[in-house]
Amino acid sequence: MAAFLMYRDGSTVHGISAVDAAVVAHRANPSALVHWQLMRHYRGLGCAYYDLGADTGSLYHFKQKFHPVRQQPSAPLTLVVNAALYRWWPARLSRFILPFWPSFKPVVSRWVSRASGAVPSPAPPDPPRAQPGVAGDVGVPVLVPDHEL
Repeated sequence: MAAFLMYRDGSTVHGISAVDAAVVAHRANPSALVHWQLMRHYRGLGCAYYDLGADTGSLYHFKQKFHPVRQQPSAPLTLVVNAALYRWWPARLSRFILPFWPSFKPVVSRWVSRASGAVPSPAPPDPPRAQPGVAGDVGVPVLVPDHEL
């Protein structure tokens, strides 16, 4: 059992993946094949980089299968729109808000859930079931791949 969530950011593909280690304990791990196919797919879409994430921890040996090239990450960028507020905020955050956050968090969570209308609404009734049809008939969905395998 494996799951992948990938997204494209310009010429770089980022994502997360997970594999149930108990299921693939003594079998071939499908992750390498899926990553390879994703790399080929996104390369065909014009992406030049496939972000495997940090090269530390238990996944280091797995990631080395792909012969990664280490890229220097870009430095974070802060765009200051209001200089006075920018100077004022960090001092207030560290001195007044963060020490009390554990106490405020439950109150803020309740307030946000009430303000967002988190009261569950009744589910709409199920639409009547259509009779089986042939793909392409009016109202019958046709699955069209977004790429060729």
